[in-house]
Amino acid sequence: MAESEQNANWVQLRVLGQGGFGVVSLWQNEETKAQITIKECRLKGDMKEKMWERWKMEVYIIGKLNHDNVIHAVELPSMLEPQPGDPPVLAMEFCEGGDLRKVLNKPENCCGLKESEIRQLVTGVGSAIEYLHSNRIIHRDLKPENIVLKHVDEHKTLYKIIDLGYAKELDVSSVCNSFVGTMQYLAPELFATRPYSKTVDYWSFGSLVFECIAGFRPFLPTANPVEWNEHVSKKSPDDISAQFDEHKKIKFSKELPLPNQLCRPLRGYFEQWLALMLRWDPKARGGGVIDIQGIERPKCFYLLERILSLKLLHILHVEANTVLSYTVDETKTIAMVQAAIEERTGVPREAQDIILANGVKLNPGDLAVQGCCESNVDDLILFLFRRQTINMDSYQKSELPPPVQAILRETKTLLPLKDHRKSWAQAVCWCAEQNRDYKRLILSHRAALLSLLRSNSQISKLKIQMVSDIGKLMACKEQFSLSLEFDMQQYRTTMEAGGRMLNGFCGNMFQQWSQMAQQINSFNTLHDRVKSIEDRVAVLTTEILELQRSPYGKPKQATELEIFEQKAKSLYDELLKGDKTEMMDHSRMVDVVGKAFVKRDEVTKVLFKHLSKVVDCQFRTESILPDLKLSCEDIEAARKQLVSMQQCRQADIWNLVRQNESSVSRPSTMMSMDVASMSSNMESLRLMDDCKVNSQRIQEMIFDMKREQEQSLQYFSSLDSSK
Repeated sequence: MAESEQNANWVQLRVLGQGGFGVVSLWQNEETKAQITIKECRLKGDMKEKMWERWKMEVYIIGKLNHDNVIHAVELPSMLEPQPGDPPVLAMEFCEGGDLRKVLNKPENCCGLKESEIRQLVTGVGSAIEYLHSNRIIHRDLKPENIVLKHVDEHKTLYKIIDLGYAKELDVSSVCNSFVGTMQYLAPELFATRPYSKTVDYWSFGSLVFECIAGFRPFLPTANPVEWNEHVSKKSPDDISAQFDEHKKIKFSKELPLPNQLCRPLRGYFEQWLALMLRWDPKARGGGVIDIQGIERPKCFYLLERILSLKLLHILHVEANTVLSYTVDETKTIAMVQAAIEERTGVPREAQDIILANGVKLNPGDLAVQGCCESNVDDLILFLFRRQTINMDSYQKSELPPPVQAILRETKTLLPLKDHRKSWAQAVCWCAEQNRDYKRLILSHRAALLSLLRSNSQISKLKIQMVSDIGKLMACKEQFSLSLEFDMQQYRTTMEAGGRMLNGFCGNMFQQWSQMAQQINSFNTLHDRVKSIEDRVAVLTTEILELQRSPYGKPKQATELEIFEQKAKSLYDELLKGDKTEMMDHSRMVDVVGKAFVKRDEVTKVLFKHLSKVVDCQFRTESILPDLKLSCEDIEAARKQLVSMQQCRQADIWNLVRQNESSVSRPSTMMSMDVASMSSNMESLRLMDDCKVNSQRIQEMIFDMKREQEQSLQYFSSLDSSK
């Protein structure tokens, strides 16, 4: 602690708790506002020797330990130093989250903590217990009241062990004989005052974890110690709970009770682990010691580490509104997960769309681990949709728990408040579950809509490209047609004037041009197909815009059922604070449950209809995508064909130029050779004049065609540059 804090004035804010001979209070530094917890003895000089020793042991043990999940000792401010002869005062870090018992007593936790909270708790407390044992210390009083919470951030919480007043350093034989601890969490051997070892902490830890998962202690929580010991001693090694049924008979179980908030895979692993921790035989408890690469370690902690390191994939099966959970590793692909989904749900792999919360659709070849959440987060990030449609018949409504059904049948029966607690807790749990499930559906809607918008963006870009390309193609096609028609008309005119000479070197060229004119007419069919696709995209875009304007895209829609959860919690809080002997019926809680039931069916039905529209639009969007891509490919092919035709025409023009130059030179040579012999022949003069006229006309045709070609090339150059 800094010197300024050590010397500053500290003020007591409030008493946090007291029990046995200790008082715990919260103190704050007036200057820095730093807060610490002070634990001091209520008994002074007349303290009994055992209490004195226990107090000194706690101060000593906490002072020498250093672990994130064991409460830290801090330096005691000088102004709080005890007087000579008084017992020492213990200064510790302040954990603002309170103790675990207060968390378990919250109505939303009446059926157990969230999975992320359980994983963090078991990770931290398990690590702390193993640390204590490695330092030859047993706690001997593990219970929810001795676990406190320190919030690191929004999602991360540190669970810390406190109150080491009953802790004991192990002697050479590692066996103790004193009877200590809180009755409800004591290991069986302590009831018989038999020698015990560190495995008593295993029993307490297992009982604590069971309660955090289920919301109640594992073995006959309402039985007195003698009755408890008599009945629970008859359990099999793998039994992890014993409860009275409706006929007051004891029912043992090897499974965790429902409802709880653990996913199926994790629930199975914890059942195996709890079977080790809750063994009646202390020697078998924890599974003994195993050798891991030459290092001995208790099997229970090794298994716990393996369980907590599992990567879990949570997928909301939207049409059933149930969460599918799978363990995955770095080698498992989405295709493997889809095979497991098909086996469990009956949805064929080819009909499965698995979408991230951001709307990105996972491909079968993608690694499954990219869909895993952090262990301290409960938010779903994966959603399973059936492609093309949603089968609303698959929707699984959450049934009312038996205790809630009972109060519905006996609404007006007057009972003491304490007899309401179980059924009302189940009612709170059910209302919270309806709210949670509805919010999950809202999240699935947002994911589906985001995926649809991604697909719509893709087809919109392709549509823009397609429309732009077809426009350029048709413009160049029109220019090409006009140019070709001009060339062919020039050819016909020249043929009429001097057909014999032109036909000698241009006949094939005219035939090729005629074929080109026929070929480019097929571009009109492509244009019509593009127009049809453009119209389909426009219709889809309009529908998607309507879906975007839906109120289900707004956050306030997620609160439809939250009001009933809050009302149920308020009633439960009143129950806990009320006089336990007061008589009351169930009418107020039944009213909340009934309204929540009706509202749930109403809002989920409407939401599913809207989801069906989103899924249908998604399917149609994906269906139009191949047509868009094919049209863009066909336009590109047509563009290349048109460019090829233009190149052929250019080649024909230059061939015509070369042949014209050759034709012109030959008549000139003939005239120079035969002028003397033909000077008296008028027929020869007329032929020579005709040659000159034809040559002039060919030159004019070539000049016009070249000029027209230069203009036409401007269109084709723009078409080429766009590619």
